Amino acid sequence: MALIEIENMSYYYPEKKEPALWQLNTAIQAGEFVLVAGKSGSGKSTLLQLMNRLIPDFHGGRIAGEIRYKGAALQLWQSRDLYQEMGMVFQNPDAQLLFGDVERDIAFGLENLGISAELMRRRIAEVIELLNLRNIQQQNVSTLSGGEKQKVALAGVLAMYPTVLLLDEATAHLDPVSAAEFLALLKRLQETQGFTIIMAEQCLHQCLPLVDRVLLMDQGMILFDGTPRELTEWMVHRSYPLCPVLPDVFASAGYQQRPLTVLEGRQVLAEYEWNARRPQPEYKKSPARSRRIENWLKVDKVSYTYPDGKKALQRVTFSVEKGEIIGVVGSNGAGKSTLLNLLMGVLQPQSGRIAYPREIQPFPAASGIAYLPQQLEDYFVADTLWEDLQLSQQEKPEYLYKLAERFSLSAFLQQDPRSLSAGEQQRAALACLFAAEPPLLLLDEPVQGMDEEQKQNFGQQLQCLVEEQGTAAILVSHDMDFVTEYTDRVIFLYQGKVMAQGPVTEVMASNVFYRSQVGLLFRGFDDDVHTRRAAIHHLKELKTCKSTGAFYPPSS
Repeated sequence: MALIEIENMSYYYPEKKEPALWQLNTAIQAGEFVLVAGKSGSGKSTLLQLMNRLIPDFHGGRIAGEIRYKGAALQLWQSRDLYQEMGMVFQNPDAQLLFGDVERDIAFGLENLGISAELMRRRIAEVIELLNLRNIQQQNVSTLSGGEKQKVALAGVLAMYPTVLLLDEATAHLDPVSAAEFLALLKRLQETQGFTIIMAEQCLHQCLPLVDRVLLMDQGMILFDGTPRELTEWMVHRSYPLCPVLPDVFASAGYQQRPLTVLEGRQVLAEYEWNARRPQPEYKKSPARSRRIENWLKVDKVSYTYPDGKKALQRVTFSVEKGEIIGVVGSNGAGKSTLLNLLMGVLQPQSGRIAYPREIQPFPAASGIAYLPQQLEDYFVADTLWEDLQLSQQEKPEYLYKLAERFSLSAFLQQDPRSLSAGEQQRAALACLFAAEPPLLLLDEPVQGMDEEQKQNFGQQLQCLVEEQGTAAILVSHDMDFVTEYTDRVIFLYQGKVMAQGPVTEVMASNVFYRSQVGLLFRGFDDDVHTRRAAIHHLKELKTCKSTGAFYPPSS
């Protein structure tokens, strides 16, 4: 008997005529690591919340069909027992950590279960050892990095001894290194502790090598159910837009191999690259977009220290040219969001200065600057998305309709934007920003919650806006693939200092870990290759060279 059985399950949100989930049938075995993938708004989060009965207990709605857990219908379980059996870790750890104290936050779930103080202390000690949290157990949560916060949230769930771990895009706020560490930790928990793990995620390339099985959702239905390798073959043959970059570029170049990891891809390259000194295939890079005004905005030796003594930024210097996109990268806590707050004028430099052009007035006037925060809870103020768009732009309704179409929002114009999925809200907020046609865009993690197709669409729209209107954009992102594909220059921050800045391909070529998937694949083979287009071109050339025998040494 399967641990979780789902039969003919459909679900309608309150006051909705169209189902969020439709006729789902699947079963999950004890000890499985299952990835729930799919486009933004496909029903991934809804499915997870149905499994532990957050839906309908807290969100209402109508359900048809049945979910059984350990052989018993879900509605027969006591809420207290079910929440203990199925622990959930959410996308934003700050929403799950309420007290600011590591041990107290771990204890919160145990307190709700009425666990004795002695047993509580023992369980807290166990999970601190299990997750290696000794170095931070006495710290205030606000001082932790994003990865550390997510581990504390996970510890609070594990302390309740669940059988099943449900994770709803739990790596969305983590930098690439922290995300990889967190996912490796989940795999270790599966293998050493026997947890059943069900994880909804957008970032397929990091997850597929770790999971046993994938449920691919689309429009509330299960489109595919199988192994990660079966999924990549399925996606390649159907040109499905969510295909991870590595199998996609190899397939597009005509290869039979479908590498899931950088290691597998490099092993394929090694079969072709017999000699690092051999002539490299020519590849014409895309010309940089035209520049309009140099040193349009200047940040000169800016430093900022928080009241608790933490140095957020130290002598940061760079300039912004009108008509360019700048990516700001670095680990959690590197100072990226602080930099955006300084550029807005919400914070003031304690040394150094920011020189603004005439068309920009920083906070409190906040004229000429459009800002997208990481958290969108309070971003929307109107009752419908159309009204929110009109707050940004009232004189060009045809432009608003065009934006809605570009961001796949036409069907949601009369809906409350707060009722949309996380990815849909992200696109809606970006459309509102674009509607204002600002001289300067400041974007904090703009592609979080987006699927690959939506990232590509947003990147192209951003480039068009910058090119057509002469706007400048500064975006903070953990998504190295997106930064590499769609920015002109990149600034790499580490502990508040600028460690590198320059054209994106030059900075990425000098990085070891902070690279796109393509950059990691070609590291040491050709450090000028960082984008999908360049990778496909290079792989085609290599295939041609091998088939013709070009560049190969004569046989002895």
